[in-house]
Amino acid sequence: AAVHKQYTAAIFWSIGLFTGSCNIYPLNTSERMYTAVALYAVYMISATMISSITSSMTRLEIATATESSKLSDLKRYLNEHKISSSISMRVQENAMHALHEIRRMKPESEVELLSLISEPLRLELHFEINMPMISHHGFFNAYAAQNPTLMRQICHQCISEISFSKGDIAFDAGEVMTRPGMIFVESGTFLYTRPHVAKAGVGVLRESNWAAEAVLWTEWTFVGMLRAQTHSTANIVDAASFSENVAKFPNAVRFAVDYGRAYIEALSNVPDDAMTDLDCKHIAVKDLLEACGVTQDTDSEDSDNKARTSKISKRNSATRASRVESGLLGGTIASFFSILQGAPKVQQKPET
Repeated sequence: AAVHKQYTAAIFWSIGLFTGSCNIYPLNTSERMYTAVALYAVYMISATMISSITSSMTRLEIATATESSKLSDLKRYLNEHKISSSISMRVQENAMHALHEIRRMKPESEVELLSLISEPLRLELHFEINMPMISHHGFFNAYAAQNPTLMRQICHQCISEISFSKGDIAFDAGEVMTRPGMIFVESGTFLYTRPHVAKAGVGVLRESNWAAEAVLWTEWTFVGMLRAQTHSTANIVDAASFSENVAKFPNAVRFAVDYGRAYIEALSNVPDDAMTDLDCKHIAVKDLLEACGVTQDTDSEDSDNKARTSKISKRNSATRASRVESGLLGGTIASFFSILQGAPKVQQKPET
């Protein structure tokens, strides 16, 4: 027989030994050596595969057992405290979603080695994680171009991630947060409604949209309600931490003050029935930045916004006087806005 047929038969024989039966035998030293090598290779491959599968199954069993134990403890707690079925179901769904998110993307607090890296490197890490999200807002994008060091500090110290279960309320009409923050939607969907005001309508927030910018610049009472329609996550820019970090950079304060003053002046000219906690169509960020000496690329949407904002200056001054008072901006950013006297403060009418 041909040599290749002989060695094909040899490897068939060596592999066949694992099944426990084979009627082909090596007849010389070369065949025996070949058979020994083939047997060893097959043994190592099979041992490695079995070991890998066993290890994976063990890890899966441990993780599943741990999660099952946690969910069992949660159910027992809810039963012991006689929680209603509707709330109990929402709590369990949120807990299961949180476990799923942890499996999908491990939180920073659980990555032990991150606590060992240098602080400057962690600052760079957080900048790359958080900046792409908040850069959708023109102010932060321009601020990063003018003051990259400050924006690294803001991304490092001022931004946190919060999860929302379906039906959770991020804020409600008439609420004044004790620790306010601007909201950037990272995933999921939020529904915004303003009660008793038809013109404000309904707004839907999705990834990269934002809400509650006003809390960065003044004391703000929310005029509508923001509710999560799905399991969602959002990045929160803490207003107090933002002001503290800006105050540490004297060269960067002026731009923030100018923008904040321009934003509040524009906000004070928004009609009451059009007031919103979302990105207001009556306020063009591009125009506010141009008022601060920053120019951006023009697109059709910005052109529309510019046309809207240009109307602000033409509004009745008596209407504005009834809603703006002299003095400093609200307490959330008084630490660095106090260098500029005479900044306006939005006067909000209570919801009825």
